[in-house]
Amino acid sequence: MDEPTSALDLAHQHQTLQIARKLAKNGVGVLAILHDLNLAAQYADKILLLGAGEVVAQGAVNEILTAERIGDLYAIEVAVMPHPKHRHPLVVTC
Repeated sequence: MDEPTSALDLAHQHQTLQIARKLAKNGVGVLAILHDLNLAAQYADKILLLGAGEVVAQGAVNEILTAERIGDLYAIEVAVMPHPKHRHPLVVTC
C-alpha cells in the first residue's frame, strides 16, 4: 500500500490501518509506505527507514525509531517517548 492514509481524516486513517493489521494477523503479507512515523509506529511490526534512496535502518519499531536517528535523517530535533496509552513509541518535534 503506497500512502494508504494520505488525505484521510484521523478516523479513516486508523480504520484503514486496522484493516491492514487484521489482514497481517490472518497471514496476509502487508507492506505499507507511510510518511507518518507515529502511524507506522502504532501499526507496524517492523520498519524500514529510507534516506536519499538508501536503507538507513530496518528492524523492530522500538529499535529503529530513536530521536538521534530521526533527527539525523530528517534534520529536525525530535523526542521519542512511550505512547501514553499503547506500547509503541511516540515521535514529537521539539
